[in-house]
Amino acid sequence: MHIAFLQNSEWDLFNYFVKKNLKKNIVINKKFTKYWFCEDNKNWQIQICKNKFNKIKAVNMFIKEKVIFNKKKHYIIWTSIAYSEKKFRTKGIVGLMLLNLHRKNPIIVSTCANTNSLPLNNQLGIKIPNLQMKRFIYIHNFECLKLAKKNFRSTLMKNIKFRNFNNNQNLEISWTNKIPLEIDILWKKFSKYFKLCIEKNHRYLKKRYIACPFQKYNFLTIRNNNRLIGFVIIKFQKTKFGNCARIVDFISEKKHLNNILNLTLINCEKKKCLFTDFIHVGNLFNQYFKKSGFVITNNKNNLDQIPNLLSPIDYRRWSNTFHLGGYLIKNQKHKLNSNDIWFTKGDGDRDWPTYYDI
Repeated sequence: MHIAFLQNSEWDLFNYFVKKNLKKNIVINKKFTKYWFCEDNKNWQIQICKNKFNKIKAVNMFIKEKVIFNKKKHYIIWTSIAYSEKKFRTKGIVGLMLLNLHRKNPIIVSTCANTNSLPLNNQLGIKIPNLQMKRFIYIHNFECLKLAKKNFRSTLMKNIKFRNFNNNQNLEISWTNKIPLEIDILWKKFSKYFKLCIEKNHRYLKKRYIACPFQKYNFLTIRNNNRLIGFVIIKFQKTKFGNCARIVDFISEKKHLNNILNLTLINCEKKKCLFTDFIHVGNLFNQYFKKSGFVITNNKNNLDQIPNLLSPIDYRRWSNTFHLGGYLIKNQKHKLNSNDIWFTKGDGDRDWPTYYDI
């Protein structure tokens, strides 16, 4: 067995493997795969393992992005899909692939582990106390309950609280299809609060949210006296009951964050959305979301019965686990806490299209 990075000449072999084993996990399309797993359109971020008959038997796919870590620029590896055919799982090939990633790269992020990957993530990475992926949701109207299973609707109705929003007339709000040129100034103000986050400058945002295949994003800008104070990236997903607003990312001046969130909900409500939600890792701004009317979904309030997967509607739940690894994380002198880290749904692989979208 030989482990190596995918080469262009091996695309057909890889495509065959994916169609055979991973049809439910990923859109099988070269443009999509190249966008997410090919650095600078040259080097594939896909490890493959072939047998002596030149057949691929295991793959490890990951996303590489630039990050800020302790005020210095590095890169991050976001683990995505690691899979081995059943007959080869006893050989520990996937474990070896992941071990090599952790040894050779500065920072590794792994989220939403399944029963197979969780033991590996626990062994190779570390958990940050009180930190996992969270989903905040605001229900705009009771029509949203049609998304939930019937036996949960009456309980959900008791847990839904609407609020009256104060529309701040002093702020300028507009929808746009462009990344504002002054976003870098706002990003510097926003990112200073974190020790670990992806570098979301104008170049990154343009590549991630405009060049991304099979996805359409809407941008909400909020200004104060023509100065950009908030930028919200939203994807509207259609269901047979109505549209849902998925906040994928946002950048804001901290002192205006409550206004930004309130105005986002107001404008999503104007579009008659069933709900607005936001999935992220990092606890620093949780209080602002709660103050604005968002609620964390869980099995106590049954808000986790409002499906996260909408294309098509699927009631499977993510595990929401979060692990950090890599040699910089293992060797750091000062441990990170849950307020130091900031990742959003738009980071990594949590915001992919499905065949239903395409």
